[in-house]
Amino acid sequence: MESRIIEAAKLVDVCVVPICYQSPADLMSGVKTIYTLQHHCKNIVILINNTDRAYISDLKKALEKRFPDFPIFIINSSKYISRLAYDGSTVFDLFAAGGLHKYLLRRVLPQVKYFYAYLDNFKNAWEK
Repeated sequence: MESRIIEAAKLVDVCVVPICYQSPADLMSGVKTIYTLQHHCKNIVILINNTDRAYISDLKKALEKRFPDFPIFIINSSKYISRLAYDGSTVFDLFAAGGLHKYLLRRVLPQVKYFYAYLDNFKNAWEK
């Protein structure tokens, strides 16, 4: 792991580690990242994303067993999310635009809101 990432982890309130499962190589790099970061940041959040729904349940169980102290969130895989960077918009902007955007994001948006609410609550608790 690059030393700049470790230095950043020492300075932040929470580290979000995205984990996707497209192949075992993807999973191993995420797991190694968590093992390394937990020595530098006590608040790690695992975010399962870009993973086929068929694998999510087993992946979540395996991660919960390996990392019982870290919360795990899921944002379903969506080909549409990759358009966000291209469009320069947020998922909230596109959902608010309605039409096809709203339809394609209808299942992902509640997951994103739930994840953001956790981070907001964490931030609010930290600031008190």
